[in-house]
Amino acid sequence: MTEESVVSKVEELMETLDDIKRYNALAHSLKRFAIIIVGSITVFAILTGVFEFFDLRLVLDRPMFLSIAFLSLLIPVTGIVVGVLFVRRRINSVRTGEWRKELSHGFSICAKDTGGVGLGEDL
Repeated sequence: MTEESVVSKVEELMETLDDIKRYNALAHSLKRFAIIIVGSITVFAILTGVFEFFDLRLVLDRPMFLSIAFLSLLIPVTGIVVGVLFVRRRINSVRTGEWRKELSHGFSICAKDTGGVGLGEDL
């Protein structure tokens, strides 16, 4: 095996490990995303229930009721936007590609820097 082929194989492995880091961050943040979505839908349902229970449609005039209905519809939409931004921030905070600088100098230098940990002696 030439050094170029070893470098390309190590680069492929490290990119796969970076993808795994991102997928783990996504998996951990999806729980909170679900909580944000369920919470915003719950608030929307409670607000709608309060309007129905107290029959506030009759008290409010039509333009006022439509504006309140529109504002209450913004609650789930805001929950979705906040959830998506939260997940994107968590995924973007994962540090990846830190290995590229060392690998650009060649595999033998990387092996010396790591002390050959986990590497076979035949390299």
